Amino acid sequence: MRPSTYIWALVLAVTTLLAPVHADLSFLDLDKPDTVDKALALIAEGLLDYYQGFTYGGTIGMFVPPYYWWHAGAAWNAMIEYWHITGNSTFNNITFEAMKAQRGDKYNLMVRNYSSSEGNDDQGVWAMTMMTAAERNFTNPDDDYGWLYVAQGAFNSMADRWDTQVCDGGLHWQIFQWNSGYDYKNAIANGALFNLASRLYRYTGNTTYLEWAEKIWTWSEKVKIIDGGHVYDGIHLPNCSDRSPYLWTYNSGIYMSGAASIYNATMLRNGTNATLEASVWMNRTYQLWNADIMKGIFFGGNQSNIMVEIACQQVTITCNQDQRTFKGIYSSLLGQTAQMMPSLAGSILSYLRPSAYAAARTCSGGFDGHTCSINWLTGEYNVSYIGLGEQLSALEVILNTQILNSTGPLTDITGGTSKGNGSAGTQGDNPFGTSQDDASPLDIHGGDRAGAGIITAAVGIMLILVFWFLIV
Repeated sequence: MRPSTYIWALVLAVTTLLAPVHADLSFLDLDKPDTVDKALALIAEGLLDYYQGFTYGGTIGMFVPPYYWWHAGAAWNAMIEYWHITGNSTFNNITFEAMKAQRGDKYNLMVRNYSSSEGNDDQGVWAMTMMTAAERNFTNPDDDYGWLYVAQGAFNSMADRWDTQVCDGGLHWQIFQWNSGYDYKNAIANGALFNLASRLYRYTGNTTYLEWAEKIWTWSEKVKIIDGGHVYDGIHLPNCSDRSPYLWTYNSGIYMSGAASIYNATMLRNGTNATLEASVWMNRTYQLWNADIMKGIFFGGNQSNIMVEIACQQVTITCNQDQRTFKGIYSSLLGQTAQMMPSLAGSILSYLRPSAYAAARTCSGGFDGHTCSINWLTGEYNVSYIGLGEQLSALEVILNTQILNSTGPLTDITGGTSKGNGSAGTQGDNPFGTSQDDASPLDIHGGDRAGAGIITAAVGIMLILVFWFLIV
């Protein structure tokens, strides 16, 4: 070939490589497992495109910016469920290494690299992922600090932060006082502790966890975070009645699946002798679900059956990186609820299935041809809204349409093998005693702030003088 011909061939080859691949998910049929597995594999691969652990110098277990530590926790939960529901172990080694690397020095999910900015909700999301690993008998670590141990360690450290000084209880959004948001007690932090307590009770039978779950639910109702079946985002301090008006999918789901877990645990461990107690938790679960499916709340479209994040998906989409992940977490929690409370499974799936098809229709863009987008109501691909959150949400909603084809969460009396310890993550022998976090709040007084300001000003002046002498 002449040089010009070589150049043209090179251009054609590069153009072919970069051109979008037409591999959308229009083949998906939720009643045909082979098409479901194929679609899920493509979406899962797309999710791992954002994984940092593949890159040189990348952190094992973390995803690329702008994604935070808690996003990673939610993503690995999805990958465990992917393996459990489909039986595809392709990504198990990656998931195992990520989970093991992020347990924390004390095996309580206070991870040194992120502990100074870590919130109770962040720790809670990861703790629920550890519980998923324990309940699904995911590959156990080769040491004494199994997934159950880490979940218990996280529970102990979170429960130790229960603050009765303001609003008679509750967890702050943030762990440390220096972080913005410490003056907020929110649904996701307290809901995560509730969900964790519920599932630990179910797994271990330890009634102390049940007592904690009851306490958290009662407090949540008292301050009206849970109100009329709706779960509001939180309350601002110090006025405990200053409630945020926002309703988010995952806040409802985290309480719902926790309540369903207690119902299931009550029947599992006490049988017909627990009918009254079980009915209380059944009613609570139903109340949350019935509020969720009210028209215009978490499901929209012509049939009001397609999942939507109503607080940020209006005429103009305003969802940030965090909020774009919520539908995925909610879908996972709905799947858990369906397994824990079979009487609700049919209703839940009647909403998950159309939502799954709607999500799949958005998975039609990017260079791979199956990158997913946010707006399930329209089914349109929008390049402005693609990323980890969109991949996670599509993966989870499709996965959980198949949840009833898989075995339910295990316990210590039904085959669960994860190692645990009621005192995990604490300094003493009391499993609900005082624990210590990896960082301590800074006690900065007015004089300290003034002194810091003077030092900053002095350094600034010195830099200006140095620069002046260099250029003169």
